[in-house]
Amino acid sequence: MIIATYKEQNKTLVKKDINDIKGIEVKNILWIDLNQPTVEEQKWTEDFLDVKLQTRQEVEEIESSSRYSESEDTIYANSNYLIIQNNNYTTVPVSFILKNGFLISHRNTDLKVFDDSHKKHQYFTNVKINSFQIFLNIFEIRID
Repeated sequence: MIIATYKEQNKTLVKKDINDIKGIEVKNILWIDLNQPTVEEQKWTEDFLDVKLQTRQEVEEIESSSRYSESEDTIYANSNYLIIQNNNYTTVPVSFILKNGFLISHRNTDLKVFDDSHKKHQYFTNVKINSFQIFLNIFEIRID
């Protein structure tokens, strides 16, 4: 699944269909959330936003000391989220990329914090927000 949060005429909007998302101008993208994405959704995201997504194996292999890296124009951050699965607590990795004014989140599990964040952005459509604020909002909702 791919979900795009974008700006259009001073409004923040959300689309959940790749065919609708393909019509959005790259300069208007704020956040692309990939949740168990298809190969098509991953490839489109990499091509459209000129990024290289980490593989699931790469994200899982990252040691705790290297969960954050920065280049001249890109920030990579990886975080583990604690969930209950089969009556046990387990962690699931989420990868974030901040580049050129947009955010990409890449995960393979449904997480309430992302659902809550999408709902927040759909509800507050007239609020001016940028990708860094979305990134911080995700962590604020996670902490709450």
